[in-house]
Amino acid sequence: MGYIYTTIDGKRVEANAAIAFQKLRTAFQKAFPGLDLKVTWGVRTRAEQQRLYDLYRAGKGNLAAPPGHSDHEETGPSGPRAMDVHDTGRDAGVTVLGSKRALWLKKNAPTYGFKPTGYSYSQQEPWHIHYTGKLATSTPAKTSSGKLAVDGSWGAATTKALQKALGVTQDGVMGPVTIKALQRKVKVTADGKIGPNTRKALQRYLGVAQDGVWGVKTVKALQTRLNKGF
Repeated sequence: MGYIYTTIDGKRVEANAAIAFQKLRTAFQKAFPGLDLKVTWGVRTRAEQQRLYDLYRAGKGNLAAPPGHSDHEETGPSGPRAMDVHDTGRDAGVTVLGSKRALWLKKNAPTYGFKPTGYSYSQQEPWHIHYTGKLATSTPAKTSSGKLAVDGSWGAATTKALQKALGVTQDGVMGPVTIKALQRKVKVTADGKIGPNTRKALQRYLGVAQDGVWGVKTVKALQTRLNKGF
């Protein structure tokens, strides 16, 4: 099974997990004005997981699962669901057990589709969260009429339809080339990064509430527009 990814803070993140994370991030920003929640680790390759596991075994790194057993990996037991996060505070914030921001994350992560599973490890990791929702796969999401399914799930089919409309390579990956083309389309600075300005510009283009979160309503509006002509 293939998955569809996007990039947050320079890290590869599964597409639906990314949507959920942006909601969690917005809530964090409201709870702690002036601070931001960032992705430290998203999806890892097998080689990256092997390196971290080797460092752990050598006593030079944090707890790490053997390759093939981490939920950071696409080929892990439940797919690429894990994220490690940090915040922009001057202290370690969400990465410190018992801190105000770590406790906030533990309490509020489930509201936005994440389990604070780092607390279940032998070495507790308050920064480790696990997405519990449906993953976006590369299985074509088309209706019997051949139209894109308006299901609110930003999977590979939606990305490919968007890429076709933008005139870029249809690889199903929401990478910098696609993002820049989208940014030019919605008339915002084309830097290849999905930030609040890009999210709001797309929402403005689609005529939906500009809350900066690409949730189900925004994705459905995008899918509807792609079916009619972007």
